[in-house]
Amino acid sequence: MTYCFDTSAFIGAWVRKYPPDVVPGFWDRLDALIQEGRVLWNVEVIAELEKQKDDLHKWVKDRSIACRALDQEVQQKTKEILAQYPLMLNTKGSRPTADPFIVAQAAVSDAVLVTEEGPSLVQSPHDCIYLMCATDLVSIVSTFSHSCGASEFD
Repeated sequence: MTYCFDTSAFIGAWVRKYPPDVVPGFWDRLDALIQEGRVLWNVEVIAELEKQKDDLHKWVKDRSIACRALDQEVQQKTKEILAQYPLMLNTKGSRPTADPFIVAQAAVSDAVLVTEEGPSLVQSPHDCIYLMCATDLVSIVSTFSHSCGASEFD
């Protein structure tokens, strides 16, 4: 199984659930999955993390082997997603804009989207990554679920 990480998955793991100084095994296993080609993200995740310029940004950026460019297939899928969910692309800068791109990346990569966003975060019926995934576009799991947690990181 291949996993496509959203920014929130990295932040949730790094800050809240699996800080690298407390649970280094999580990050070692994630590194192994990256080397196996089973974990990926795209440049929009890097752009969101770059705003902080912290250790997490450096960790993700140092693993460029897993970072995908926005190729034509991803861009086309993003257009399709935005046609259905136009509020996902926020040009006002009040919230991140990687969501439609990372959902598109997961869809074209036939990957499970790993995110910490969920239905409790829904602000509008048209602007939530969770809703995009719930429409059968891609499968979705939490960083800490069994699908991307216990079975992969034990």
